[in-house]
Amino acid sequence: MVTSSKSTCYNKSYIYEPLNTECVDTVDNKEVKDKEAEQNSNDCKELHKTYNSKFCDILDLEAYLSSYKSFKNGTVFVSGLYLQKCINDELELSGLEGMLRYADQVLKRKEEGTGPQFFKMFIDGDGNVSTFSMKITINVNTARRMAQLAAARTSGDMKRVISILKSELAQVKAGERINACDKSVVNQVKRMLRSANIGLRKMQTKEKKEQIAKKRITGKMDKSNERETGSIFV
Repeated sequence: MVTSSKSTCYNKSYIYEPLNTECVDTVDNKEVKDKEAEQNSNDCKELHKTYNSKFCDILDLEAYLSSYKSFKNGTVFVSGLYLQKCINDELELSGLEGMLRYADQVLKRKEEGTGPQFFKMFIDGDGNVSTFSMKITINVNTARRMAQLAAARTSGDMKRVISILKSELAQVKAGERINACDKSVVNQVKRMLRSANIGLRKMQTKEKKEQIAKKRITGKMDKSNERETGSIFV
């Protein structure tokens, strides 16, 4: 009878009341996880002592290196193998930080408009560094445009030059935004465009006057012809 009673209690606790069992398991799991976290922390401290290192692993090192903008935004790519070396080698880590400081300076110059438009750095597993940068320069053949302005004889000629200058102005403005063109070039194109527009208005005024004068001359000639023609039939 006693045995039967214990058996019933066992069945009731673990078979018919599984929620109680799960609750106990959850508490036990939390305690286990807390102990594992504590053990990992202790292991990390031991690693620091053993290897005289600041970091437990690559993730710990990456979190530290994220203070460098070039590393955080992906401008600089560092091989995992090299990061592993830097964990326990202060000399390698010092060299890596030097390269990241340099990359940060390049990014700063880029933001200020004095650096390249594109910059990337790659560091392989042996610490070899490769950099890629690109700077585009947009300019205008000022002498040629001035010669075209001087050579324009009709409003049609001037309109063609103006069309070219408008296109070039759009290009140099876009170039200025990405640090590919100096502001002085933009101003130079603007001055030429203003000069061309003034020249166009003068040409159009002159051509209009010439057309009026031509019509008057043509009108007088027509009247003269009419009189001469009329005298024949008299």
